[in-house]
Amino acid sequence: MGGYCGKLLLVNLGTKKIETLPLRDDLTRKYLGGSGIGARLLFELLGKSIAAVDPLAPENPLVFMTGPFSGTMLPSTPRMTVNALSPLTGIWGEANVGGRLSSQLKFAGWDGVIFLGAADSPVYLHITDHETSLLSAVDLWGQETYQATDLLQERHRVGSRKPAVAVIGPAGENGVLYASIAHNKGHHFGRTGLGAVMGSKRLKGLVVSGTGKVSIGDPEGYRKVRQRLSEKMKESLAVQLFRLYGTNCGIDIGHLSGDVPLKNWQSGEWEAGINALNGPAFDKILTGRASCYACPVDCKRVVEVKDGPWRMPAGPGPEYETITSFGTMCLIPDAAAIAKINERCNQLGLDTISCGCTIAFAIDCYAKGLITQDRTGGLELSWGKPEAVLRLVEMIAARQGFGDELSLGSQRLAERLGGEAGKYVAAVKKMELPMHDPRAYHGLGLAYATAVRGACHVSGVSLGVEQGNMLLEELGLDGSYGGQTSTGKAKLVALSQDYGMAFSTAAVVCILGGMVYDERDFVDSLCCITGREWTLEEVMRCGRRIWTLKRAINLLRGSRPEDDCLPELVQNPLAEGGAAGSVVDMELMLKEFYKLRTLDWEGYPAQEEMIALGLEDVSLALAETRRR
Repeated sequence: MGGYCGKLLLVNLGTKKIETLPLRDDLTRKYLGGSGIGARLLFELLGKSIAAVDPLAPENPLVFMTGPFSGTMLPSTPRMTVNALSPLTGIWGEANVGGRLSSQLKFAGWDGVIFLGAADSPVYLHITDHETSLLSAVDLWGQETYQATDLLQERHRVGSRKPAVAVIGPAGENGVLYASIAHNKGHHFGRTGLGAVMGSKRLKGLVVSGTGKVSIGDPEGYRKVRQRLSEKMKESLAVQLFRLYGTNCGIDIGHLSGDVPLKNWQSGEWEAGINALNGPAFDKILTGRASCYACPVDCKRVVEVKDGPWRMPAGPGPEYETITSFGTMCLIPDAAAIAKINERCNQLGLDTISCGCTIAFAIDCYAKGLITQDRTGGLELSWGKPEAVLRLVEMIAARQGFGDELSLGSQRLAERLGGEAGKYVAAVKKMELPMHDPRAYHGLGLAYATAVRGACHVSGVSLGVEQGNMLLEELGLDGSYGGQTSTGKAKLVALSQDYGMAFSTAAVVCILGGMVYDERDFVDSLCCITGREWTLEEVMRCGRRIWTLKRAINLLRGSRPEDDCLPELVQNPLAEGGAAGSVVDMELMLKEFYKLRTLDWEGYPAQEEMIALGLEDVSLALAETRRR
């Protein structure tokens, strides 16, 4: 079968036993890859204990999974996922990353790696074509990600060829609930805090080097679809903008439409700040561009600040989400300062979305008198003060002083503060919202509320469709949606989730360059790479199965309908800006969504639906939970 190596590594960190497992045919057919297979494996590994396992306990499996496109030369397919129960949300957790880790893992002959248990002292996993071994990481424990990456790449290089490295930093070692996993410094498994899971297992990282190839089921069909997609890439305005300005290319238009969050989601206009943080502003410190494996987009930025208080050597530059979470959310109009804050988050191993949003929440609470200097240890929190923000980043990673409270995320901090603090939190299922405002695109609000890992805009493709950047006409998603209306958005979101579960989380196509793919491109790619016949109907059924499984895991973990909500903060209308006066009608959309999803009043999928999807065992587990 094409697209897969056909085997998984099973690594028991407690016993140090390493085994080979076959990648079952039913997994690839029903769950495709990435977090689809990751979710199924987690459900099977945990069984009846799934409801009670602490995400930071040794029993929580940690699953790294590639997709069927990983390691091929199809454009925008270099990504992979890591999966586990999330310490930040307590429910299903997943994160994905680009770069070269997925291709190297496939080239070494593996579709994924499953970690069980916890080591008694720090270790890392070294994978090559011929050998897999657990090695001591005692000398690496406590090191920041850049330092550890350099050391491991030098230690395991073969001639001029360096391995792919994924490591945690001090934040993961110290159990920060939104700790990330850094791959080759600038690529991060950012969301849901799975760096903390690695830290709890005393797993410093993975080092992977492979020289093999990925088999292709239909080489001639593959050549044709690759050529077709390459031509579409060349013609795409979006791709050209990503190459020119990186992921930050849309911040100006986003500001005009009301999409960019400002001042902890409470302001609609900041023209001077946007001009200081847009693409041209970062061009002043830009020294180069970089790309992921086999990707023609080149959206990664390389920046350098040569002098001043934010001096930093050439290295990975900030993405749009980082620029807004620390820049527009904290009102810091300084590209060099944001670049420095990004560098420290990368080095310490922190998800910049949750970190920036939690700090913005704390600044907001300080301004409103809900946090005082007695709590911050004398640190003054004010809008537009990068020095204080950088200090907080360091304190969070070390879990030092007030940083220990910030390391829990904004929702848990609000619960500690009590009073009115909860009114100023923007999180779903305890995970901070990404940097797109649902008041500009109402379907996004429903997507946030019902996303299976907490607030997420890339688990489905609704934002791209709602903005008109992605056309899926065979599904009836032709881009003819008004952003600031809630009518018809439930169907948009449900279809976009089903498609996205297969497209961006299981096949693990990059959501950015992947905008050029239409349904036919995706289905044809699946057919020619795997050598199997796929239809669009089967793809959508696969995506629906994956979404339903992940939701079931959340229900088994105690999630309920009241968790399918949009925070009050982003339902309050703004007085100015592109989304001024816009109010998301969550009641309307949720009612329609539940009906489309066959969810009952407790949020459970209909038993008939689950049986039709081949999830009989999951349905039985849910029924047993309800009987309790």
